[in-house]
Amino acid sequence: MWAAGVLPESTRAFSCPGQPGHWHVDCPVNCTCQEVCNTYLRRWVKQVSCVSHTTLHEITFPPTTQDISISNVAGITTIPANLFSGLTDVLSVDIYNVSMSESPPANLLSELQGLRTLRLVSVRPVNLKMFSNLRQLNQLDLHNNDLQNVQVQAGVFHTLTSLTHLHLEANSLTYLEPGWFHDTVNLQAISVSDNNIHYIDNNTFQYLSQLSELNLQKNPLVRVEMNAFHKLNNLRSIYVDRSQLDTVGPVLIYAQLPELTNLYLQTSRHYWKHVTTFNQTWYFRGCPPGYCVNSLSCSVSRNTPWCVCTKEYEGDRCDVQRISRGEFLGIFVSAMVLVGISVVIILVNVGRVVARSCKLPRFRKLQETPQPSASPMPQMT
Repeated sequence: MWAAGVLPESTRAFSCPGQPGHWHVDCPVNCTCQEVCNTYLRRWVKQVSCVSHTTLHEITFPPTTQDISISNVAGITTIPANLFSGLTDVLSVDIYNVSMSESPPANLLSELQGLRTLRLVSVRPVNLKMFSNLRQLNQLDLHNNDLQNVQVQAGVFHTLTSLTHLHLEANSLTYLEPGWFHDTVNLQAISVSDNNIHYIDNNTFQYLSQLSELNLQKNPLVRVEMNAFHKLNNLRSIYVDRSQLDTVGPVLIYAQLPELTNLYLQTSRHYWKHVTTFNQTWYFRGCPPGYCVNSLSCSVSRNTPWCVCTKEYEGDRCDVQRISRGEFLGIFVSAMVLVGISVVIILVNVGRVVARSCKLPRFRKLQETPQPSASPMPQMT
């Protein structure tokens, strides 16, 4: 699955234009038939939904069916090979939580040549040859099927030349085979989160020039080759939170991806360091671990982390200890005392200067110069 609270742009739900129509057909027993909004196709489709059946042999779908949903089926031998026979208008098939003793037949979907979306989720066992001839398929979801590398051989997707979205989440994959994606050159989004992938090779994504979203979350990645993301010039978003991917930053920098605008590394040790290394605009979905030192909470607004500090601390990261009112008054009084002492010292020094200036040398000279004696009056003869 994608990150909590974060849906890739290409998989977000969209509303359908207009209003659903009325579909009047003979609906199979214990199924519902109605027009629903297919958010991937962005259109209203005629859907038949069958839930909690103990057998699928008695189901006959109306010939105008466009969307088929089968879920919560257990205890059956397999899915009948002719279940979808004669259905030429089907655009979407969703098979969820179905367990059987034998894998479905390889030709189960062979007549659905116009199929656009296929979800085989929690299907045990699953047959990967079922979709080998679906050349119009755009979206393939295979998550939570306990798939292992031995089942997903090179070339398993090679006929799916129209595929744009591939979901392989929650399986048991240990690495990504470089040959898996050689022919799916139109892929725009890949999610392999929640697997056991340790290593990504240089050539894994080399033919995927249209890839814009890559989800590697919840994998114990320990090594990524330096050219693993090379030539992914349309990659906009990469998700690697909840992994110990210490090398993702240098690899992404080395790749010099011009369109990368969303780097999701919430629990990586290099979350903040690597993000700020890039000379681009980044969109953060969560605070880096340990970003706020002494805080009650941390949130992200306008691509900037904001810390709500405890009452003892302040600052952008709550790393500056706040001064209490008593401490502030003590510091203020001490400062005023120092100012008063300084003023007194200044006044004393000024007084001394003034006192000295009053004893000018010319006054001393006038005091020390003897006064001339009075001339004797001439005597009259």
